[in-house]
Amino acid sequence: MNLKELSLEGNEIKSLGSIFHGKEGMKLNKLEVLNLRYNLFNNSIFSSLVELSNLKSLDLSYNKLKGAIYTKDLNALSNLEELILSDNEVNGFIPSQGLRLMNLKVVDLSGNDFNNSILSSLATLSNLKNLSGNGLIDMKGKNQPSPHPLFLFS
Repeated sequence: MNLKELSLEGNEIKSLGSIFHGKEGMKLNKLEVLNLRYNLFNNSIFSSLVELSNLKSLDLSYNKLKGAIYTKDLNALSNLEELILSDNEVNGFIPSQGLRLMNLKVVDLSGNDFNNSILSSLATLSNLKNLSGNGLIDMKGKNQPSPHPLFLFS
């Protein structure tokens, strides 16, 4: 299938099951944009997306993501340029330095439970141009605004 964009926004979906992989799954190997916002997905969603190797934009805002996200399945999306995880309950990535999305340019983490430890996860993302999140990251350990504009969250 030559589908490049797919929006399943606002459908209260809890699981994709094997919709994108397996013998019965849709072959969406050309899919570049996937909008899954306003659903009920939890952290297991990432294992359902691993075969979407051409995916450039993933929006999982306003879902039921909680705690730490394991980077193994997320890293399979190696062409990802935009990752939107806003308004969930995510607090980090495991392992913290395991995020290897070298094409990632835009990340929105606003409305989550991140703290300063998120910086080690993002440090390897050399192409990151736009980072959104809550509040200001404390780069000095003194609750002062960061001197580095990349880490000024809005």
